[in-house]
Amino acid sequence: MNTKLLYVLSTSNEDTYYESALISIFSAKSVMPNSWITLLIDDKTDLVLKKKGDQLLQYISEIIIVKFKNEITKKVRSRLLKTNMRNHVSGDFLYIDCDTLIADSLTDIKDYDAPVAAVLDGHLKLNNHPVFDLFEKQNKYFDYPFEDIERYYSSGVIYSKDCTEAKDFFSRWHENYKIGLQNGISQDQPSFSKTNYDSNDIIKEISGEWNCQIRLGGKYLKNLKILHFWSKRNMPISYLGSKEYLLELKEEGLSNKHKDIIRDYESTFFEPMGIVVNSDMQFNFSPLYEEVRQFYTTKEKQYLFNFHQIHNKLFEECTKTKLSMILYKINKAIIKMELALTRVLTKPNRREY
Repeated sequence: MNTKLLYVLSTSNEDTYYESALISIFSAKSVMPNSWITLLIDDKTDLVLKKKGDQLLQYISEIIIVKFKNEITKKVRSRLLKTNMRNHVSGDFLYIDCDTLIADSLTDIKDYDAPVAAVLDGHLKLNNHPVFDLFEKQNKYFDYPFEDIERYYSSGVIYSKDCTEAKDFFSRWHENYKIGLQNGISQDQPSFSKTNYDSNDIIKEISGEWNCQIRLGGKYLKNLKILHFWSKRNMPISYLGSKEYLLELKEEGLSNKHKDIIRDYESTFFEPMGIVVNSDMQFNFSPLYEEVRQFYTTKEKQYLFNFHQIHNKLFEECTKTKLSMILYKINKAIIKMELALTRVLTKPNRREY
């Protein structure tokens, strides 16, 4: 595809951002082997990748390194890179957050005729968003009528043409982000919204499958392009987005086992999973719900599970013999075949490129 896939990474040995990026970038290459992937990083991350980044760097077509003052934190470095990425990267690009998975070809993104394009945050108009109050608080330092905003865009996936309008937008966003930072707002989305207002709503809305924020975007799973492991604090939806899995990947590296798990991402969703709407959705995002839920998600009483966890746990607990190993492998192969057939039969409009 002519459009670059752009990732911004700021990481250290203490976090799992590298592992998240590895999942997303590997999945992109699995779906689109010929895709051009650009990695925009800071100088500290460059040192980390020189020591442990071989598995990730094998998929990278272009790496761009930006130097920062030593005292700037990792989080702020990543946001300063992101808000100014149009001025670091040439060519049209599709920016993708690291905590994502690419489920289908992204070549059609070029059909969006706009300097900048993005998906609505939460797939909702702003006045219906369950965390409207939080957004309002984050935006109060910016001088614009936030209460009149109809579309509040997610900055997790952004399409950008290489044009003057887009460059002006990102330059303004970068400056607005620094203004917010002076007032303690480290998130980049408030300044994204402010910049869109200043730019006469330059951002064009694109369909939700390009940035499926899973807790509110279930209806986009059928035609999924990009799955965003966006969740509220301790509420992962998929095993791939959990801290447990990321630490496992950190320890073991991207082995064939993990490649299979990523390819079979549909099997990683925790069960049971339900759809929450209307007033129930408002409660689902409330502090009270969070407090009550803590009781059910302790290490001693964990109810979240998925196929991979169950299958591996059963094998760990059984007596290890040659026969049990053979049966384990046969059972795993059968279930993988069932999952593959399910994907083919339930997703008829998925195209191959």
